[in-house]
Amino acid sequence: MKNKFNPRKSKSLKRKINSRNTKKTFLILCEGEKTEPNYFKGFRVKTANIRVLGTGMNTESLVKECIKYKNSSEFSNKDEFWVVFDKDSFSNSLINKAFKLVENQIIL
Repeated sequence: MKNKFNPRKSKSLKRKINSRNTKKTFLILCEGEKTEPNYFKGFRVKTANIRVLGTGMNTESLVKECIKYKNSSEFSNKDEFWVVFDKDSFSNSLINKAFKLVENQIIL
């Protein structure tokens, strides 16, 4: 007796995934509360979810806040996290501290 199973005609048992929920999310944390968020919100991207937060924080605080978001269950490991600040507003030592925090997170 031949097997009459035809995989082309059978219904797939794979779960269909809603493509909206599988898009990569970019979280952009900005130093400025209005100008930078408005700038980034102006981009229209269909292939990813973009979230922009204007925090009013300094460089080091901004990176620490970003790390909190990165470690939260709200985001997946495929998501990206960006920190945006104006270099002219901060000393080199503050910027170096922020970069060091980022480096430590990448290594961990």
